[in-house]
Amino acid sequence: LTGLINFRSFMSSLKREFSRAQRYGLALSMALIDVDQLTVVNQHWDLAAGDALLKHVAVAVGKQFRQADVLARYSGRKLALLLPETPTEDARQVCERLKTYMNSIPFVWEEQSLEATLSIWLVSENELSTTDLSQWIALA
Repeated sequence: LTGLINFRSFMSSLKREFSRAQRYGLALSMALIDVDQLTVVNQHWDLAAGDALLKHVAVAVGKQFRQADVLARYSGRKLALLLPETPTEDARQVCERLKTYMNSIPFVWEEQSLEATLSIWLVSENELSTTDLSQWIALA
């Protein structure tokens, strides 16, 4: 649907990068991205509109990251962005840029325009003191 990798592929990349970050003392950040209006769009129009909104967000977010970053569909309404070798402050700036960019490109469905806003939760290397990947993800 979105053209992004699935949850299983993302988790494989996350495990690899988490292990690498711990082994070599590298920065690592991950953002969980929630499409705020998805439920409203699904209820107001239909699931096809919701699918189009998800694709709109996936394409827009995909234009904003580096080749080394990993963008995936994390769950029904969430995307995940893995940012290897990205310290906390840089990851915060990436998230702010994503929000600003999304605000600049409205989602249009049936000739109606909607601002597609994002809620983003971030976990980064400050929390790498845990060696448990599940605990680290839960911090997001």
